[in-house]
Amino acid sequence: MFFGLSFIAGTCEELAYRGFAMMWLLALTGSAVAALLLSSAAFGLLHAYQGVSGIFRTSLLGVVLGTSLLVWGSLWPAMIAHTALDLLAGLVLADHLLGPERLGD
Repeated sequence: MFFGLSFIAGTCEELAYRGFAMMWLLALTGSAVAALLLSSAAFGLLHAYQGVSGIFRTSLLGVVLGTSLLVWGSLWPAMIAHTALDLLAGLVLADHLLGPERLGD
């Protein structure tokens, strides 16, 4: 079930923030850098529930994923990386990220 969630989040967020927002901002501003930074900031703010450090980390991730779109001209690398990162965070790092107090240990 978590694999499906990770796949949907990785695919849909990349379509929305890199495929749509970044391309729309590129057309609007004429600047790939502005489009990259603005869409990454919006992506980071979407993750405000993770706190200030989560906004910063997610914005930085948005820059990395958006750069892959600019370099390769495809959303596939970003979708694959985003899905893999979500899977890693959820399946491998969950205990560390949540801590024992949130797991009932």
